[in-house]
Amino acid sequence: MYREVITALLFVNTLALAVPIFTMQVFDRVVPAEEAGIPTLTMFGLGMLAVVLLDFFLRQTRRRIMQRDALVTRVELLESKREVDQLQGQIATIKLSIPRTQAALTEANNRIEETRLQFRREVQVQLGETEVSIARA
Repeated sequence: MYREVITALLFVNTLALAVPIFTMQVFDRVVPAEEAGIPTLTMFGLGMLAVVLLDFFLRQTRRRIMQRDALVTRVELLESKREVDQLQGQIATIKLSIPRTQAALTEANNRIEETRLQFRREVQVQLGETEVSIARA
């Protein structure tokens, strides 16, 4: 893409030399010839008109290429911002879910511990009853 811009820039800069060359040729060929230099001046004028139009066309082309590149860059920037926002939202969701998950794990561990203690008490009660019935027998 930048190759096109550089090529257009080289042509524009080369065409910028046309004005000094035109002026030099007018002074060297047209002014000394007076009346006979009018056809030469006409041709030089038409040549300069072509150079100016070509210069305008190349500048517009370069401007469009640069605007297209800037537009593509802007679209890429907006897409990356949207992706960053989505990722930040996912990160925030994960950060919020971590404490809930930790709380759920802590609650599950507490229930497991309570159930284990309850089973231990029941086993001790049953062992105690079994010892009493063995002692009676």
